Amino acid sequence: MRMIRFLLRAASSPMMSSPATFRGKSTLVTPTRLTRLCNDGGCVRQLLEAENPEDLSKAKLVRSARHLDKIGHHEAALTVFQWMREKQMPLSDFENEILMDILVKTKGIAAGQDFYESLGCSMTSLARRKLGEWFMIKCHEENSFSDLKFAATLPPVTPSSYSKSAAAPLLCSKSASSHSKSAAAAPPLRSKSALSRSKSLFVNDSYLVDP
Repeated sequence: MRMIRFLLRAASSPMMSSPATFRGKSTLVTPTRLTRLCNDGGCVRQLLEAENPEDLSKAKLVRSARHLDKIGHHEAALTVFQWMREKQMPLSDFENEILMDILVKTKGIAAGQDFYESLGCSMTSLARRKLGEWFMIKCHEENSFSDLKFAATLPPVTPSSYSKSAAAPLLCSKSASSHSKSAAAAPPLRSKSALSRSKSLFVNDSYLVDP
């Protein structure tokens, strides 16, 4: 009888009767659900806006965005990150690197430059490294060094960051005169083994890789 009375009192108390909200309890925003939504032509932002931000864990959101980016839904992945920033969720250095990568894929390298400058990153930030890699890839694809003027604000990319890039950065010429000759032929790409032994320098707004 005592146990029954205790349970009845507990059930009628405000603490027990009111629903509790726990961070990360939402089951609507998951990589699988967002993927299905994108495949069906649904709106990711509409789903996010229907959620209580306190019910969403940042880890689940980042995991969902990375998954969407991996399977080619770059715009949807960017929407998730934009929503997180609107809700003032702080992003780590690693998460900023992911956002930088997605941003350049969807909006272009100039948008990536603006994002990098807005961060006020340190010289060793992962976002800076990712932006540097995109500059090199873009220069190689266009057979042009004209966009290196943007890279003048970037410190040198370390050898370790070169080896992590699937598309290795190109070997830039050691002289400023190479800028006028670059349209004739694109410099060859270095192998990963060669890049891992390289030293990266930043001279005359050019990336130089010396053996």
